[in-house]
Amino acid sequence: TVLFGDLSRSGGKKGGSTPLFTVMSTKANVGLAPERADSGDSKPIRIIDYPGHPSLSTQLPSVLCDADRTVLVLDSTRPVSEAAEVLFSALADELVHEAWSLRPDGVIPVVVACTKADVKGAKNWRRIKIQVRTELERLRKVGSATRRSREGEGSMAPFSASNKALDLDNLEEHGAPLSLHFLSVSSINGDGMDELRDFISSGAVVENNPANSKKPRKE
Repeated sequence: TVLFGDLSRSGGKKGGSTPLFTVMSTKANVGLAPERADSGDSKPIRIIDYPGHPSLSTQLPSVLCDADRTVLVLDSTRPVSEAAEVLFSALADELVHEAWSLRPDGVIPVVVACTKADVKGAKNWRRIKIQVRTELERLRKVGSATRRSREGEGSMAPFSASNKALDLDNLEEHGAPLSLHFLSVSSINGDGMDELRDFISSGAVVENNPANSKKPRKE
């Protein structure tokens, strides 16, 4: 099972020429993708397309518990604050941590697909990663204070209470059993699409790929 989640709570705002992978709705869409000829896998891939509608935000953690691979879709032309809030809600959720930690395959790979990379003014994945980290640090401080005020309730995972400076490349150190990867993608010029397909079909994450390593274009 591969989960596509739209990190924008407002979902599907107008603007930009790159289509998102998700269709804005009030319910998740489920479908099967045919196997790739070179994948060596005989089973089709079940894809859950999970929109960023506000009414569904509380359901996302339970869906994350069951997904084998996760692609979180972020609009690179918009501020990252809402996206960081959605991501934090999963990272700080105790049920998600418990489910992920019990998996035999160990650390769970999660790709943040930064869409609309072809649009003028779009942020590249490096800038988005920095901004997401800053927002997550802020939310962790708030979460830590909330945890102290609710001591004994056990509603939040250790991620929200960690005192270490946040390192998105080593989330295990913060009690989050996943590896987070950022990828700039565009269905218009094809940037990042091959890497995204590889991740969906096999779970492989290509480091230092052209879409991730190239410098932003000067407009």
